[in-house]
Amino acid sequence: MSIEKYSLKYNPYSKTYQNLSTRYNNLRIEKEELGSSINWLKNKNKFDLENNVQLLNEKVNRAQRQIELIQLKNIEVTNEFNSKKKKASSKLLYSGTKKQLLKECEDLKEEVNKVRKIGKKTNEEYKRLKNKLAVSENDLKYYNSLNKEMCLRRYEIVSVDVERIENEKSDVFVKKSNLDKDLLPTINRLSDIDREIKDVKSIINRAENYAGKLDVESSPKNRSFVHKACERELGDGRPQRIINKNKGYLEMLEREMKKLEIRAERISKRGTLNINTIIIDGNNMCYESGEFFIGLKALKPVVSELKEKFEIIVVFDPEISFLLKRNYKRIKGSFGKGVKVHIVASREKADETIVNMASNRSDIYIISNDRFVEYFDKEVVAGERIICHEIVKNKVLINDLGIDIVW
Repeated sequence: MSIEKYSLKYNPYSKTYQNLSTRYNNLRIEKEELGSSINWLKNKNKFDLENNVQLLNEKVNRAQRQIELIQLKNIEVTNEFNSKKKKASSKLLYSGTKKQLLKECEDLKEEVNKVRKIGKKTNEEYKRLKNKLAVSENDLKYYNSLNKEMCLRRYEIVSVDVERIENEKSDVFVKKSNLDKDLLPTINRLSDIDREIKDVKSIINRAENYAGKLDVESSPKNRSFVHKACERELGDGRPQRIINKNKGYLEMLEREMKKLEIRAERISKRGTLNINTIIIDGNNMCYESGEFFIGLKALKPVVSELKEKFEIIVVFDPEISFLLKRNYKRIKGSFGKGVKVHIVASREKADETIVNMASNRSDIYIISNDRFVEYFDKEVVAGERIICHEIVKNKVLINDLGIDIVW
């Protein structure tokens, strides 16, 4: 699979961006067409259009009558020409009479040509007028089909949509580019492995083909030819050894492929989190490895970094004041402005408070190593909007948020 296909598979913003681009282009075309229609309507009125159609109809009818008269004239002159030509061919005529008839034939021939030229010119004018009439009739029909007020209202709506989608497209492009950048090393390796797997499978198939030939060959001479052909093509004359070696390698590649796919899915999930508010299980982040109390050493730098992007709410158990030997005011002051701090009345109530607060909206996430399994029916738990963290050796990691802080 190509890098582009892997990007579409693991970066949902790629498809969103494609859809927005298509919609944006369609709306932009509609806006241009509406603008053209509105400008056209400004320079047209129904009275003039109807008069123009009527005038052109009259011109077309006159031209048609002229054509009919010219056709009659052409028939008349042609018949006269043919008649005199026939008389002039008679052997019984005197030379003077014959000469006179031939002169008249020449004059009639010129008149026939003249009538035909006039007829051709009149036909061309007739066609031109007919085309002009068709355009004018279409203009009138188009004018009657348009509603200027509706066009103006639609133009305003489409203009707003074009601007809105253009902004959405720009926002999605930034998100798409950032996620593409995060995914690139993984999908590059996935693409390489995919090609390598295809190559290894091809080698196995060709080796199996040679092995099949050996199974049906009993002649030592023919078997020797098969071994030599296998060696020339695959570098080893023993196809079964090639099969065994490459099957083992194929299994290794497929295992790596699965690991990379899991990693790509994890990166994709992390890159598409729709987070507005984060509720931090405060007490949970005051312990290293879940055992050693470290106070606010990890929590403070995490809050300091996250509050630049998200609304932060820190919820503590009631025992936090005793553990930190600080009152509520001092604890709240530890995190600076813009951070909400809440100390609940009981440990049981703390879990319930965190889960209930996070279940109000789909853009609220919890940072905690508690899985809250007893609240499986709550939307935040069912929706897996709980982000884990790791605190080890003076370092706090929150992989889903790209947090890597040493304290």
